[in-house]
Amino acid sequence: ALGADSYLGFIFRSTYTDRNLWGQLLGFSAGLEASSRGLLGETRITEPWLFGSDLSASARAFALIYAPEGYDSQKSGLEGSATWAVNDHYTIEVLAGYSITDLSTDGLPESALGETSYRNPRVRLTQTIDYRDSPILPKNGWHVSIPLEVGAALGDESSSYALAELSGGFFSPLGRHYQIALGGAWGVIVPSGDGADLPIDLRMFNGGARSVRSFPERELGPRINDYPIGGEARWNANVELIRQLAGSLKAVGFVDAGSLSTHYDELMDSEIDVAAGLGLPMFVKPARARAAAGPPDRADPAGIRLQPDTRHRRAGRHVAFRHRHGVLAGRVWLTAQKKPVRPVNARGKSNNLSAPQPDRLCRVATMKERLRRADPV
Repeated sequence: ALGADSYLGFIFRSTYTDRNLWGQLLGFSAGLEASSRGLLGETRITEPWLFGSDLSASARAFALIYAPEGYDSQKSGLEGSATWAVNDHYTIEVLAGYSITDLSTDGLPESALGETSYRNPRVRLTQTIDYRDSPILPKNGWHVSIPLEVGAALGDESSSYALAELSGGFFSPLGRHYQIALGGAWGVIVPSGDGADLPIDLRMFNGGARSVRSFPERELGPRINDYPIGGEARWNANVELIRQLAGSLKAVGFVDAGSLSTHYDELMDSEIDVAAGLGLPMFVKPARARAAAGPPDRADPAGIRLQPDTRHRRAGRHVAFRHRHGVLAGRVWLTAQKKPVRPVNARGKSNNLSAPQPDRLCRVATMKERLRRADPV
């Protein structure tokens, strides 16, 4: 996959995927992603039906070199997660992880980075409720996600923390040609000690194409030497009025608002920033395009974006253009996937994807459903 993003710069990703590892219908993927801001290598193995139940589990190993504005980060670690789809609308995920991180200054004073060499054990519980009619281009319904995390930054100045977040959206048609979309996010992280010792890459940031679109990425909130330093609490809210124009072309008017505070107990007193603008979304199978315009003096809106439609697996395009002080923002992706290989059983014969299998691995669902859940993200 090849792409470009206004914050990450150019992006190249190469991935190897096996949906039937060792003939056991385990999902396996290993990939390398390079951008102007860093390098990510990761490998993942997924069991879509753990112990023949409705639980899916995955294990991930990764190494990341990342250079956001003001500092550099080197991180490596392991993660394990289990996901339970309680029903078609409610999902619970538990994740446990352990990583080692080293931070170095690149414009920010070292005192603004917090702990610079630390280990980060953590446990996260995420509950998701989704009643949208489509996860890609919803016209009706709502969704909400609630992550809760406890962890620690173990270094020279060790501290533990508790994190809570809430995000979601609501979509509803208004008459024949209009639609309203409401969205928002809230988050808080509470450290056990002095917040200044909390590592900067564990803090919260705000601003950018997915929050308050009049700010460049991560740049809403307190700054030192003109670099953002994050905070302990944030929120943002978005309202969009969508008008059908012709075919798949639509017009959007939006208003964004949000804030970020250095200390979690000062969020209600922090300054609120507001942005307003216009957009032109367009859906072209199997991708989505979106152009948005914000105020020219602080413009960093959501721009043109083409995002893959997961309902069409053969190919995807993710296209975007963005200028730091202009009107368009987003990402460019060009990807191609081979047709999935039909899995075979232990005897080398092709399995029937439409009928339940008699062996232990397929007592719960058909082979087709197992393949869908074994597909690594």
